[in-house]
Amino acid sequence: MKKSLPSKNGISEDFDKIAKKYDLTNRVISLGFDISWRKKLLKLIDAKYNAKIIDLACGTGDVSFMLFDKFPQSEIIGADLSEGMLAVAKHKAAKRGIKDIEFVKADILDMPFDDTRFDVSTMVFGLRNLPDLEAGLKEISRVMKPSGRCYFMEFSVPRNPIMRLLHRIYIEAFIPVIGSYLTGDVDMYQYLGTTIKELPQPEQIVEMMKKHFTGAEFKRIFMGMVTIYLLVK
Repeated sequence: MKKSLPSKNGISEDFDKIAKKYDLTNRVISLGFDISWRKKLLKLIDAKYNAKIIDLACGTGDVSFMLFDKFPQSEIIGADLSEGMLAVAKHKAAKRGIKDIEFVKADILDMPFDDTRFDVSTMVFGLRNLPDLEAGLKEISRVMKPSGRCYFMEFSVPRNPIMRLLHRIYIEAFIPVIGSYLTGDVDMYQYLGTTIKELPQPEQIVEMMKKHFTGAEFKRIFMGMVTIYLLVK
């Protein structure tokens, strides 16, 4: 039986367990493409000199570090609910000698930040883990400044029937086997496949986004297996 992780505590605790091998597992199950996907997202981001940027569901900090490299004069916060993931991110920052990224524990559904604080937000592969997508989008909108921009990336199910079949084999067979081998936790990687299949299609997600943002659009990449969302408050 596939594991369901409906509660935020369940999600964070299970991510704690795989945190130390999370980066390696990401590289392997994405065949290394996850790096190029993140770079593609970063190319879209435009931020002013002293922007306030939050990397939501930052995990082990990969996108936070990319933001720091591109916008070194900005205030950058990496936020995640998993203490294990944050510990890895902080360790990576220490190894690089980076002291200007603040990594904080935060629940996206109830963030400890003032209204209209951030100019830019990013979230990579975090939408599908929100227990309540609608509530999460509303809370993200709350902390964004007027005209603030959000750049999100998430897995999606391809439209093409052949690609959809290959994608299903990939998430139901390949990912759980490799994830289990590398981390010892097959449930988490079965959960990954389940959340990808159960997440609404990009068209539906954009309609949700438009309830809380003045502008929202999406673009599919990598044969429709990944989708980038661009939002303006």
